[in-house]
Amino acid sequence: MKFLLMMTVALTAFIAGYKLEPLLRTAITAKPQAGNMAASPVVPKELQTITITRQVTFYDNAASRLVNLVPGTEVKLLRVEDGRAIIMTTGSKSPISIDVSLTSLATSEPEAEPAPEPGPEPEAEPEAVETPGPEPDALVKIMQQSINEAEIAEFQADQVREWLPGPEETVDGEIYQTGTVLYDKELLFGDKTLKAKALINDGKVVRWCWPDLGMDIK
Repeated sequence: MKFLLMMTVALTAFIAGYKLEPLLRTAITAKPQAGNMAASPVVPKELQTITITRQVTFYDNAASRLVNLVPGTEVKLLRVEDGRAIIMTTGSKSPISIDVSLTSLATSEPEAEPAPEPGPEPEAEPEAVETPGPEPDALVKIMQQSINEAEIAEFQADQVREWLPGPEETVDGEIYQTGTVLYDKELLFGDKTLKAKALINDGKVVRWCWPDLGMDIK
């Protein structure tokens, strides 16, 4: 009686495993499942050979032996269905169904190319630094020095009524600091106040001229 009960339990477990585990059915019968055969999608040519990425162990019923597929083994891919790969191994006589995650199909998507490394940032151009011109008082002193050294004979320092620092001007393409003096001059028809302009560069008077006429003063 006990023996009959044990045989019944074993037979029940076998039938349940046969129905619930497709890999076990394939290993026992050495035949692919008929229901899955009709729904086989077309396998692209470039995927007809795939690589095992994790160890797979199954029983080859036709060869009556246990087969181990180690990572790196290349196998023939017949089709993919319901998340499983139907494959043929070297020396096997019947297809084997294994999970797709155990094969290179799970990583067949091309890896994204790394983003290019940023190039060196362009060096910032140095900002132009303007050299400040002489202060107004310094301009007056430069003009006084020029007159005291008798650079021109038109007038002397004691004839000057007023020393006036002027704005920066461009003359003949050159940039100058300017200054103006008002001086007294004795003419044929009496004394008259005249005006003279100094063009200053690099801390000294380069030219004296009459601003209204644009002529140089000697």
